[in-house]
Amino acid sequence: MSYKFFDYNIKIFLDEKNNEYGAYIEEAPEVSAYGKTVDIAVKELQIVYEEWVKVSKQEKYPIPEPLNLKKYSGKFVLRLPKSLHKRIIERANADNISLNQELIYFITKGLLAA
Repeated sequence: MSYKFFDYNIKIFLDEKNNEYGAYIEEAPEVSAYGKTVDIAVKELQIVYEEWVKVSKQEKYPIPEPLNLKKYSGKFVLRLPKSLHKRIIERANADNISLNQELIYFITKGLLAA
């Protein structure tokens, strides 16, 4: 399957040492470029991306699926120590919410703090 450049997650950062912007594709970090502005870095990245796709197809290298196109079920299995399981259930009961709601709260709180 062929993917478009903007299907991918593009990450931008400032390279303070060289005073320029870097851009790379999260799903393929080896695909990267730099520019004096964000726009230039992204335009350069698009050129690198096109060449990377061309070479990958020629050499039969795998091209990763863009994370933006993946479907997520919203479910996963998590194993944890019994003592932690007990503490979370106790907190959920004290908060008068389900275990699922309690876990969503803690995960969201942790992600926002990161």
